[in-house]
Amino acid sequence: MAALRAVLRWVGLVLLAAAYVVFVVDGTRVIAGGPLAAASLGQVIGAADPAGLAAFNANIMRIGGEWLWQPVVGGLLAAPAFAVLAIAAILLMFAGRRRAPHWRTAPR
Repeated sequence: MAALRAVLRWVGLVLLAAAYVVFVVDGTRVIAGGPLAAASLGQVIGAADPAGLAAFNANIMRIGGEWLWQPVVGGLLAAPAFAVLAIAAILLMFAGRRRAPHWRTAPR
């Protein structure tokens, strides 16, 4: 169980670092004179691996159809990438946190 918690914390830290990198890239675009707009998760994944995003789209459409793609996955891919990554990181780090020691008191 301790190893799983360590893996969850590690993956959470990696996602938090990725969120920070995406946030800095968005900030440098604004400083360079671009519009104040955050890159969506779909844009970031599409820039990193366009074939993977297309395959992911095909698999979701095969498994769940349009009702799963449009409201759930489409909404997630349209959200700002740094926010999605940061929320996922916080949830994973919270799930993998170390528990406080449980002290039992002696019966009186």
